[in-house]
Amino acid sequence: MYTIALFGKKATLKDFIIKKLIENQNFIPLCSECVLGEGSVFKVVSAPDFFDGDCWYPDQYVIDCMALCLPGPHLLILVIDSDNARQDQVIRQINVLRSAFGNHVTEHLVVTLPDIESYLSLNHLEKRFNVVIATTNEKLSDECITWCKNRKPFHYDFRNYSQEVVKRRREVLVKTRTCDVPLGDDRKSGGEAMAPPTRPQTEPAPERPMDQRSESDNTFSIIVLGRTGTGKSASANTILNAANSDTEFTQHFKSEFSSVPVTTKCSVVVLKEFGTLVRVVDTPDFLHEELRDEQEQLKECRKYCGPMGRYVVLLVIKPSRFTEGDIGMLEILETKLGSGIRKNTILLLTFGEQLEEDPKKYISRNANLKKLYEQCDKRFHVFRNKSRNTQQVVELFRKIPNYQKIFPKLAEKGQCIIC
Repeated sequence: MYTIALFGKKATLKDFIIKKLIENQNFIPLCSECVLGEGSVFKVVSAPDFFDGDCWYPDQYVIDCMALCLPGPHLLILVIDSDNARQDQVIRQINVLRSAFGNHVTEHLVVTLPDIESYLSLNHLEKRFNVVIATTNEKLSDECITWCKNRKPFHYDFRNYSQEVVKRRREVLVKTRTCDVPLGDDRKSGGEAMAPPTRPQTEPAPERPMDQRSESDNTFSIIVLGRTGTGKSASANTILNAANSDTEFTQHFKSEFSSVPVTTKCSVVVLKEFGTLVRVVDTPDFLHEELRDEQEQLKECRKYCGPMGRYVVLLVIKPSRFTEGDIGMLEILETKLGSGIRKNTILLLTFGEQLEEDPKKYISRNANLKKLYEQCDKRFHVFRNKSRNTQQVVELFRKIPNYQKIFPKLAEKGQCIIC
């Protein structure tokens, strides 16, 4: 059986192609928003549209597609519809795939155009990108067999995504398959030979925020993640109290030394900090094997992993408690909350007063911690939990990507920012 990965902007057109390739068999909509179809010759994985800049989680969709196609697709088909068939639009979509999967993806890529006119004007792109240019036609199934024959599966280079994350994600998707949903019947209309079937309604991906906040929600979320005993809740309290440094320190979240989880569910406090509404989310230990109601709490936490740029994740580490077993913690959290969190994660080292050397030197000589530091694009900060100096919070906020736009007061000289 040959594996084919479908990409494109129009879901109905991709579903139409699935139907042709799997001989009118049923397909399976998955919780990932990918669609899986299997016939006697082809297994087809259709990825959702991640070509637009406003896509919620492009990385998650790429990982889901990779997971469902393991060990790799024999063919990748970029389905171009009539509304997106200009040369610049086609080139942009090809480059998005190259960025996601690596430049060598073009060796396995077929670009299908909507009509012969588009083909005649764009077939010169074959040599430019080393791809196959074709049209969506009745012989597509036979053509796919020809393209797949004697072709080894495409191998991901895992340049952008961890191989272990992809494998674990595959296990999750296999377990969460929904019931088979039949494809719609062909309909003839307006003189067209066939119309694409209507796309079935599927459950939203677990990585998508459940409250679907719009751009009008100007509240910035700070999500505090980490293991029990690392100072998660204490760090959240430190951030919240920076807004009221002249008043008595308030324990917004319960914080105490304990070997068992103190925080058992997501808790939220919203206040105005540095001129912006900030939502601080204290979370349970999602790495704890005996966490109660884990799925419910993960669902709650995902609500705040909103559009890129509207949240940051603080991955809290207590240096003296960091062990070899913690190396894969970011990958585990990505599997549970969505791969998009990595780009918005800052490594937060707590109990900084216990460090007897420069934090960067400490990280550089600790191979396991250094790997996690590099996974976070070398973003890190140190909290001295016993200190009430608000400057450490100011410095943390200045390490948040695009902080100047999110917290304009931090970029203003001579202005009061702790208000």
